Amino acid sequence: MVEVITLSLTHIDGDIARIAEKIARLQAEIKSAEMEANRLQEFRAMALRYGAKSESEIGHSESAVEAKRVPRAGSQAATIGDGCVNAFRAISATHIQTPDLLKFLHDTGVNISSDNKAGYLASVLSRDPRFVSERPYGWRLTEIVPGGSSDPAIDPPVRGGLLSDDLEEEP
Repeated sequence: MVEVITLSLTHIDGDIARIAEKIARLQAEIKSAEMEANRLQEFRAMALRYGAKSESEIGHSESAVEAKRVPRAGSQAATIGDGCVNAFRAISATHIQTPDLLKFLHDTGVNISSDNKAGYLASVLSRDPRFVSERPYGWRLTEIVPGGSSDPAIDPPVRGGLLSDDLEEEP
């Protein structure tokens, strides 16, 4: 009986250690997010002070970075974007990686006419306001898709080629 209690306590100690590591990791992520928020607030204040004529011009000025625009209806970019939105509806995932989106597009008959299909898809999605790249998880929609969950615990990211024949986990 004493051995069973000792084994249970050892198991509990291991669980406590894993939880403590997770807490430390989450605290580091929170600190990083707070630092990013502070940097953005400083940038906003500087933009108002030195460049923008009004608060409404922040983020709306002409710059070297191209603003995201909805692709022209009927264009290859619109077809690809619509196909990727359909992928999110079909898979009901919050994040999908580029290779999985390529496989879905191919399987649904959306042809990407480029030698570098992954690069072209990433280029199209990065300019489409419906999508956001969140490394290392992949792409996500800027809005929740009907049929998909907004809770990552319920709807984990699709990773490691889950849609393809390659089921190996990424490092």
